[in-house]
Amino acid sequence: MQIIDVLEQSHLSDFLSQHRVTVYVGEGEYPLLFFMAFLKKLRSCEHTFIESIDVQECGMDSVQLRLETSFLGNSTLYWLKSFEMLDEKKRKLWFKYVNSYTGPNSIMFFVSNEHTLLMDKDKKYIRIDVPHVVDDAYALRLMRAFQVKLSQSGIALLARMFKTYKKVTLDQCIHVMHYVPLVSTSNQIQIDQLIHETIGMERSLFDLASLFFARQVEPFFQHWMKERDNYPLIFWCSFWSEQLLRAASYVHVARNYSMIEAKKISQRLPFSFIQKDWKRYQAGELAQMHEYLYGIDFAMKNGSEAPMLDLFYVKFLTKDFSSST
Repeated sequence: MQIIDVLEQSHLSDFLSQHRVTVYVGEGEYPLLFFMAFLKKLRSCEHTFIESIDVQECGMDSVQLRLETSFLGNSTLYWLKSFEMLDEKKRKLWFKYVNSYTGPNSIMFFVSNEHTLLMDKDKKYIRIDVPHVVDDAYALRLMRAFQVKLSQSGIALLARMFKTYKKVTLDQCIHVMHYVPLVSTSNQIQIDQLIHETIGMERSLFDLASLFFARQVEPFFQHWMKERDNYPLIFWCSFWSEQLLRAASYVHVARNYSMIEAKKISQRLPFSFIQKDWKRYQAGELAQMHEYLYGIDFAMKNGSEAPMLDLFYVKFLTKDFSSST
């Protein structure tokens, strides 16, 4: 079942309360903005008792005690926060528990598709698929389900956006959703520009990082020439510093522990790096690059105007760092 089909239920809370365990399954990162909006919609339903529990911070015994307790005979809908952030051992224990859970309350949580293999296939839980990206038709259904006021100007804005980007992430769609009701003939251009800059620049940075780690020299520099003046040098140092730190951590965990653990720290890294390009690197090489970048940042903050960032790109793309590790 798809999440959009759930949202379009006329009695949403009643539908979810029929199931003791509801598992939301998605690809990619946890869609934080979407689930914030989804839980807000649930809490607005009449006669709905919903609580959130952070299973990463709370002890398993205390959480289970709450799940197995009914207050005045009322069933509560529990949202298990941070389920995706549990380590593999704790996640297995939770899967074992929810596979045998019979009430008196209802449980919901999000998990990435790769972790569903740990679940009992014979269990009578309901699986809800959550898309990573959506198109224009899906976005319209989503906004109607969230009761967003769609004026002609708002619909026109969405049409222009999807004509440019074809698909956006689920969280980007929720981000745009907050602007759509504000669109009018007087501010249409400003909001249009704001949304396109938000989505377009995020995607451009993502594409730039993909080319960087793939060491596609000519396409990278062509993209870099288009993007470099959109942000100050201090931003670029911060951006690449975060990318390298995350990449080094990802490679270290992937090589020495497990891919499941590595995925937990993959946020904001390019998909191409997560899927294949990480295999090109050793963690030490990426750490050395990060240290070199730190020197550039220090020099710029002390008045240097030398084109050191371009030298950093050349050294990396020509594998100068890997040859010295």
